[in-house]
Amino acid sequence: MPLPFVRPRVREVVRLRGELNRHRAHRVYRKLSKAVARGPAVLEVDLSKVTFLAPECGAVFLRGASDARRSGMRFVITRRSPRILRTLRTLGLERYLDTSRPFGQ
Repeated sequence: MPLPFVRPRVREVVRLRGELNRHRAHRVYRKLSKAVARGPAVLEVDLSKVTFLAPECGAVFLRGASDARRSGMRFVITRRSPRILRTLRTLGLERYLDTSRPFGQ
């Protein structure tokens, strides 16, 4: 009996919410790692419900982006608020921002 065709995921979305402080950094990285393991073409990190972003979580995004790149996928950060956008830019993460999906959409 032939195996059914399984369509690979084109985009995996990791939706984060609340305060991303140093205490949650490990949990955020674990979510990103699980998403990378699923092997999508694009790993999207949705920050529309994030109210605070600590520098430690910014470092987690860098690790996640590096893991994604090594696995051959694109890593993008989407739907961030103006406040979170300032933090991302301060941390040097603007290269991962997806400008086609602004906050609130």
